[in-house]
Amino acid sequence: MATSSAVLSKTLQSLTTTKVKELRKQKEAFEDKKSEVIRQVDSSPQQRTKVKLLLKALVEGDAGNLLKFQVGDDPSFERVRRFLDQSEYDSLVDNQLLGEYEADLRQKLGQQTTKFEFADLYSRLLTEWLTAGAGSSGPANDMTPDDSSSMDGSFAMVEKDRLQQLRDKFAEVVFTPLTTDDSKITEYLEDVFGDDDTVKPLAALRARVQEFGRTLANRPNPFDQYSLKWAIKGLLKEELLSEEKRMILEEFHNNPTVLTEISDVLNMRFRNLAHWSWDADDGMVIQARPQLNGKWRVMMDEDILQALLLHYVAVAWCVEIKDAFRDFVRSPNVWKHITPPMSREDQQRMHYFTNRKPPSYAGLAAQRQNNYDSTFFLTHLPNSVEEGCRGYEEDNPYEEGIGISPVELKQMLLRQLATEAIIQQALHGEAALIQTDLKWYATSLGHSTIFAVWKFFGLSDFWMDFFRKFLEPPIQMSEDPENPEPVRVRKRGVQMSTAFEQLFGEIVLFPLDIAVNRKADGLLLYRIHDDIWLCGQPVSIGKAWEVMNDFCTLMGLEFNMSKTGAAYLHNDTSPKQINLPKGDIRVGFLRLEPEIKQWVIDKHQVSMHAAQLKKQLDNCTSIFSWVQTWNSCIGRFFNRTFGAPANCFGRPHVNSILQTHKDIHHSIFGDRKVTDHLRDLVAAKFGVTDLPDAFFFFPEELGGLGLRNPFIDLLVSREQLYENPWDRMEMCFAEQHVEYERAAALFAALTPHERKTRARHTYGGEPISQFCTFEEYVKNQEQVSTPLVTAYTSLMEVPSKSDICASDEVRAELSSLVAKFPNLKWWDLDSERKWILQLYSESVLRTFGGLEMVDKALLPLGVMTLLRGKKVSWQAVL
Repeated sequence: MATSSAVLSKTLQSLTTTKVKELRKQKEAFEDKKSEVIRQVDSSPQQRTKVKLLLKALVEGDAGNLLKFQVGDDPSFERVRRFLDQSEYDSLVDNQLLGEYEADLRQKLGQQTTKFEFADLYSRLLTEWLTAGAGSSGPANDMTPDDSSSMDGSFAMVEKDRLQQLRDKFAEVVFTPLTTDDSKITEYLEDVFGDDDTVKPLAALRARVQEFGRTLANRPNPFDQYSLKWAIKGLLKEELLSEEKRMILEEFHNNPTVLTEISDVLNMRFRNLAHWSWDADDGMVIQARPQLNGKWRVMMDEDILQALLLHYVAVAWCVEIKDAFRDFVRSPNVWKHITPPMSREDQQRMHYFTNRKPPSYAGLAAQRQNNYDSTFFLTHLPNSVEEGCRGYEEDNPYEEGIGISPVELKQMLLRQLATEAIIQQALHGEAALIQTDLKWYATSLGHSTIFAVWKFFGLSDFWMDFFRKFLEPPIQMSEDPENPEPVRVRKRGVQMSTAFEQLFGEIVLFPLDIAVNRKADGLLLYRIHDDIWLCGQPVSIGKAWEVMNDFCTLMGLEFNMSKTGAAYLHNDTSPKQINLPKGDIRVGFLRLEPEIKQWVIDKHQVSMHAAQLKKQLDNCTSIFSWVQTWNSCIGRFFNRTFGAPANCFGRPHVNSILQTHKDIHHSIFGDRKVTDHLRDLVAAKFGVTDLPDAFFFFPEELGGLGLRNPFIDLLVSREQLYENPWDRMEMCFAEQHVEYERAAALFAALTPHERKTRARHTYGGEPISQFCTFEEYVKNQEQVSTPLVTAYTSLMEVPSKSDICASDEVRAELSSLVAKFPNLKWWDLDSERKWILQLYSESVLRTFGGLEMVDKALLPLGVMTLLRGKKVSWQAVL
């Protein structure tokens, strides 16, 4: 039976073929009519008659209005008509002027010919793309991933049987129980959560878990069109279902009648939740599926209705647990602060000297904590059912408009680490960072660990039973129904890419957040699910590493040492001996170099990826797939892994990215340009030569290929960045000195009576005549210093973009196209599109008579839009 995607592909090819045929008919008819008009013009002896014939054909058209329809209503036609009338009586409008009008009208006919030629080429390119497989860029199954790859990326070219090795490893893990000691886990959790400050908040948390469990289980009819829509959208955001099932879900989402029927069925199943089971005598089939980033995951092929039911339950629990944990840590004295609150005496003295009453906890300390709470605390749990759990894919369209995208979250984390390292070392002379993640975390998580933690937080027996049944599905490892393997019950781990993975994963790691915070001097554990980072004072970081090791040993977890590293930044010639793991700090292609205190691009990793990109481009079977692969890798992947420009990295970082892109271009094309290479490909395949650069870079709507230029976004941001981020801290300290001198001068101007009155109101003692020292003034700077907060905020900032200014001609042309292309308003365009349109506008206006190189009506843009939605995946691990 043909798959839905295969049917869609055939339909697209049929639609495209039909439109291409119509385009060629129009082109031939236009050229015939144009030739006839030109022949009449050439045979006319009088200059005035020549202009009149051309104008009549363009303004009035032929019998079928073919010329008029194609060339359109040009305001210049009316001007030429009036000048032509003038020439009949006024000799000042002589043959020379009329000759210029003739040349202009001939050019307009020629421009339409060029548009037809480009439309024909565009259609042939699209047909090639469809025929070649709609965006395929080569046989992906020639390469499979190495599970040791990480977000920093490393290519591993491996043989085909690596997939079987991956499945074998999966089976070895999930069918072998990992038994942890419930009593020791409980004892550990009681120690972490068991002091006087946490007794009441913990009791409230447990009561809340119990109450929500009862309420959720007793919901009478939880499924309706509203809840089904957010559940469907949440499932589409995950990578759980196959492509065919995702297409079915999308159809469900827009069909109210189907949604009603599904709601009825799911409500019946929900009412019988106590007796729920996987109901799969032949076992749930396991599939190894490639992800967009080139990694493969072993997934369970779930039934759609089953997946919707489970997703609803899991997301409901996720939202409640995140809210409950937030309330717990907001309870007084539960969460420790890396910078202790100001003492009462310090507050009183600062109030006396400056006449400002400082809060005990504010400034940089509060800013840092607020950023952590709003962005990184339990970030993989959703804030609402509509938001759904965070997906892993960075280009998932269902992530748009809902919270922070996975891409931006990683960039924010990188800026947080870089900024914190600068501030810590500037304030204290040293700083340390740790990076790690948990090996095969979701897949290998022990069920006994999950239940021990749930039990500690008060989960009822009803939900314990339900979760146990969910965690132990019967599994069929063979994808071939003719050759099944014995069905085995899963005894370890959680199904990947599900809301339950997020729920159970965060339940187990939340105690780690608390343990590090309470046992390591108030440190904040920055965590994106099981990817973990720390930044702070070295002694505290060393304590945190010990806490993390103890926690993992107890919980049956293991660090992935290939992704583990540390850095110690210091100003001393004799650094402290700190217990830190070995390895580098890496985020994407950036590596922190402690000796020079800079994040540098790993050129070795880049060169390997560039070599792989060249192979993948060479394997592309169509021009469009080549462009799509280039855009995905150069336009998005590389820029993300280099780190987005920010003040904490400074201008040298952008210069390094620009140079790296230049090196990538050279490694792929040598001394030639990317457009030279594409021009040669088009010439070899279609015999079309002399294509302008604008054709490759212009937006698809205007008839271009939409090729990305990675240099532009960097150039429009470069000048706004700090030359040296460390200079910003020197500026901060200078501002503090200015502030101190100003405060000292104001204090010195006080009369003895005013000082006495202030002393009585601030601390009730005798006045102090001498203003505090600068050391005392900045003693609590992390709580009260405005210059320090400003420095922190500015270092975290992404630079504004200094966009290119549009010429009057470009603005006018875009205004005339707004009705056709509402998304091409100048102020709505991104920096790259603005730059491209202005850079090539003069040649495009001259050649095509406007910015539209190909008439929208001549292109199968709907088909192209559908195909553009198909994402490009790397054919090896990134």
